[in-house]
Amino acid sequence: MRTLFSLCLAIALVAASSVFAQAPLGNGPNFLTCANYNDGPGSSDMTLIVQLEIDGKIVVDEGHDVTYVFMRSTDSALGESLGTDWTSPTFDDSAWDKGISGVGYSDGDDNTEVKRENASGQRDGLTIYTRYRFNVANAAAVKSVILRTDYDDQAAVWLNGEEIWRSGGAAGLDLTWDVFAGGAPNHGSTETPKNTPNHPYQEEITVDFYPVNSVAVEPTGKLATSWASIKANH
Repeated sequence: MRTLFSLCLAIALVAASSVFAQAPLGNGPNFLTCANYNDGPGSSDMTLIVQLEIDGKIVVDEGHDVTYVFMRSTDSALGESLGTDWTSPTFDDSAWDKGISGVGYSDGDDNTEVKRENASGQRDGLTIYTRYRFNVANAAAVKSVILRTDYDDQAAVWLNGEEIWRSGGAAGLDLTWDVFAGGAPNHGSTETPKNTPNHPYQEEITVDFYPVNSVAVEPTGKLATSWASIKANH
């Protein structure tokens, strides 16, 4: 019985590890892109905080510069126009809003707070897309890439256009901008106060990646922001 259980567990682990394709990691600029899904348009809170560690160095973290777009239930034209192109390194996000990670509202743990009510005073927020830029000097020398996440209510993450993680409530779904228009499984974040490095993260995975010489990127530039700078300017 123990042998059968071990075999089933091994098969399950192999299946889980093969859910996502390998993601390219290049020399120079790279992009981590994320989708944060609300548990319903009338939800009281929403957040996603991510951390990316490469060979022991944090390259994306709470406090990192981020571009983002917050989509409400009435933003079908925008959501459909974005499709999945927004996860690509070549996507031009120069028209997106700019802020400091994490982005969300009402948990008290968001450095950039989006307005949860629309012009009519109704809560109708569905999804937040975020894009982070980071640099890698020598992708061929990288040994380890680790992703950590903390989220409310559901989320997914892509590295240079390849999905590398999604929360359990989003498993097996076609992740369109309005996939959770009818309501997502509720999941609460740890609500570490904003302007404080997040700890602990709720989930951690080792990212499956392969090195390439470079990743084609958009012309606009984003730079990481230090915690000292955040505290001085926000």
